[in-house]
Amino acid sequence: MTKDELEPVAGASDGELRMDYRVVVAQALLEQWKSRNDSLKNVASHLRMSRSHLRHLFRKNTGMPPKKYLKLVRLQCARDLIDGTLLSIKEVAIKVGYCDSSHFVRDFKVRYGVTPTQVRILPRNHIRPDGGSRA
Repeated sequence: MTKDELEPVAGASDGELRMDYRVVVAQALLEQWKSRNDSLKNVASHLRMSRSHLRHLFRKNTGMPPKKYLKLVRLQCARDLIDGTLLSIKEVAIKVGYCDSSHFVRDFKVRYGVTPTQVRILPRNHIRPDGGSRA
């Protein structure tokens, strides 16, 4: 997120830019409720705003829609579970909020450049943290 994407908040000192507190709360709730399929609806309800207003506010403050943020949170959590547990890929997918493992595997591969199974097989130093494997 760049400074240009933020607006001054009332009470902020000259030149100081802050993220809207509702977006900070939304991020925390999305992380907490990541495995729920209705998490975006519940976050908007918790913040007493419509989903469209949440999307607008979230994008304005972070540069991405909340749905994309939620997907990134889920995929990072999944990567941690794959690295740190012996759960099956299907169990990991369900635990982080995916209904089916094929959709999860596709999203995981797009994000990291390797499948979840490859993460378990390849040595840790052969997979870049931002995705993809090293030659």
